[in-house]
Amino acid sequence: MGSGLEKLCPVFQTRDVAAVRAFYERIGFHAAYASPAGDYALLKRDGAELHLSASPTPTAQTAFMRPTDVDAFDAELTALALPQEGHPSHRRAQDKPWGMREAVFTDPDGNTIRASQEIPDWPGRDAGDTQ
Repeated sequence: MGSGLEKLCPVFQTRDVAAVRAFYERIGFHAAYASPAGDYALLKRDGAELHLSASPTPTAQTAFMRPTDVDAFDAELTALALPQEGHPSHRRAQDKPWGMREAVFTDPDGNTIRASQEIPDWPGRDAGDTQ
């Protein structure tokens, strides 16, 4: 292939950019940009980037995030005392049958982020798989 990719950044639609931005700021994101009209925001945390775009009829999306320590990130989410269901929500980290340890959280507009980390030496994982 000719060029490499550095990252892929989701754009989540939201009814209320300020409210959803405040939710992500509670888990350590900061606004790198916020439009003067309040209809768009670019949030960053470490190497992660998330865009929020105002929409009167948002469609909930899902994105994967790869923290360096999913259990430490899960502990940050747990400290928010979010319910397990609804919007927002948080489901504690669990080992999944596909070889990932995964915590799941949903923002106030129903957008879901699956924070996943590979489980080392998971049976059936190709030894050459580096994803």
